[in-house]
Amino acid sequence: MRQGVFQIAAGYEDCNNCNDLREDMIFKLYAGRLPQGGNDLASQPAMSRLENRSSENCINQTR
Repeated sequence: MRQGVFQIAAGYEDCNNCNDLREDMIFKLYAGRLPQGGNDLASQPAMSRLENRSSENCINQTR
C-alpha cells in the first residue's frame, strides 16, 4: 500500500511503472525496506490486483 501512495505522490498516476520502480532504492526506503538488500517492492501485476480488489469498505478501513 505504501508503494502505491509514494508512487502517486512522486507523479506516477497508476501502477504501470511498478516494475521499473520495484528496485528503486528511494522507493524501497520509503516503503520500510533496506535500500540495497531488502526485498523488491510489488510488481505491476500485484499492484493491479490490489487496485482492482479495493472496495469502499477496504478503503474506509485504511483511514
